Amino acid sequence: MAEETVRLMVVDVMGSLLLEDTVLRTCKVLELCKRVAAAAAEGDWAVDEALHLGSERLDEMATLQNIPDGTTLCLVRSRRTKVAWSSSVEGVERQSVLLEGFEPSSVVKPPLVQVISGKGCHGGESELPEGVKETVTFEPAVEATEALAATPHFSGQQGWTLKFADGSSLQYRPDFGAGPLYTQIEGEERRIKTLGLEFVDEAEKNRIGWQVPEDWSYQPY
Repeated sequence: MAEETVRLMVVDVMGSLLLEDTVLRTCKVLELCKRVAAAAAEGDWAVDEALHLGSERLDEMATLQNIPDGTTLCLVRSRRTKVAWSSSVEGVERQSVLLEGFEPSSVVKPPLVQVISGKGCHGGESELPEGVKETVTFEPAVEATEALAATPHFSGQQGWTLKFADGSSLQYRPDFGAGPLYTQIEGEERRIKTLGLEFVDEAEKNRIGWQVPEDWSYQPY
């Protein structure tokens, strides 16, 4: 049994102890990182959290098979530079896209960027031909406006949905002339209206939610 597990300590960059435990060697680095990060959460979805062994960043999809017993790892936080996700489509490998140069307003209009900014996004889905859906999982969860960078790269291009940690969501189909529709949670309506969004209720077309008006334009104050 001893060979199947590894004794670990995880500290932050200041040396504070975050975790001391015996972990299965089959555990992926990503799962261990999520466990440690959850215990030391700072509430910023845009932060990248990675485990390092010395100066080496561990591959998040690798297991702990080659980590020596009694090792001390370090959880390092930095601004996220890429978004990674897994797909339910058979044969599609784990995907990622760099965030350098990406502007959320290239996918949704600025008022919607403001609405979703700061929310966590665990995943969503995309629509393939013949009604087939791809389930997308962000590992780890990402900030909502950064999740937008992944949408052009989903397997399904008939439409997509992003699901946020608070229960709200964002949906897009090519026939949405004014762009994506936002489904609110309780308590958001006043802010959404203030930002200039309008409510659409076209159940027969499966279009229900908040959108930025087609004739919206930036108005400096």
